[in-house]
Amino acid sequence: AVTTWAVRSHREETRRLDPKFEQAAPSLRRGRDLAEGMPLISPVTRAALHGDPKLENFLFNDQGRAVGLIDLDTVRFGWLLWELADGLRSWAGVRSAGDEVVLDQDIFLAAAGSYQAHGLNLTDEERTGLPDAVRAMALNLARRYLADYFEETYFAWDQGSYPSLAEQNLKRGSGLLNLVEEIGEVREDLILKLGEDDG
Repeated sequence: AVTTWAVRSHREETRRLDPKFEQAAPSLRRGRDLAEGMPLISPVTRAALHGDPKLENFLFNDQGRAVGLIDLDTVRFGWLLWELADGLRSWAGVRSAGDEVVLDQDIFLAAAGSYQAHGLNLTDEERTGLPDAVRAMALNLARRYLADYFEETYFAWDQGSYPSLAEQNLKRGSGLLNLVEEIGEVREDLILKLGEDDG
């Protein structure tokens, strides 16, 4: 995430000429600072992955149990830690008023604990690195939203909720930075509780 954000942020000087830059500058700098403070994450375990395990890609029955997955064009073999982290970002990152994304710790711990009990084994380093991996996934998605704030070519515009695609992307990207910061503040507690679930 650090390298990716740094490469994208290299365009900052060019974007200063864009009239939209001033509005996005605080979020761009905030994201850059968060990226620079991210630890190195080294996944080990590889597996067959869905590739986009956001909540919207799960099918649920009338009792609320997940019974299937859709959007299978991203299925691949890859790093399990990133797959689980992206899922946790979607499942436990709750968008609140004003587009701030906040962490639901109960969902985070329940989902991670259930995976530890029933899924493929992560190494100890991967398990303790899970909160930072979720931060990295949220930071990368924030970067993509902020890049599309300028380009307006990737994300679909929710016209019923935002006056423009640019404003939507800026608010959503900025809101995800809140999740990155919040997980950073509670990461030690999350790691401790994940260890308790493992015991």
